[in-house]
Amino acid sequence: MTDFDKYVRMAEELKMVNARIIPAEDICFDIRAILKCRWGCEDFLSQTIKCNTRNTSNQERMEMVRAYRKILWFTPMMPLH
Repeated sequence: MTDFDKYVRMAEELKMVNARIIPAEDICFDIRAILKCRWGCEDFLSQTIKCNTRNTSNQERMEMVRAYRKILWFTPMMPLH
């Protein structure tokens, strides 16, 4: 058991599926994601190219992820209506 196993268990208890620890270097960022923000979100600030809700740019988010060695990756279960 690793130190991170408890976080995987916690995610699973919260109904997160496919919870696992992955190397941060395995996360890839697609520059096209900015287009989805720019034309698909009302919170996008075109003057600063930042997310108004999170107040971070795509570049800042990439740097945050790269600052870690490992990341807890999971998929939230969507409620069925």
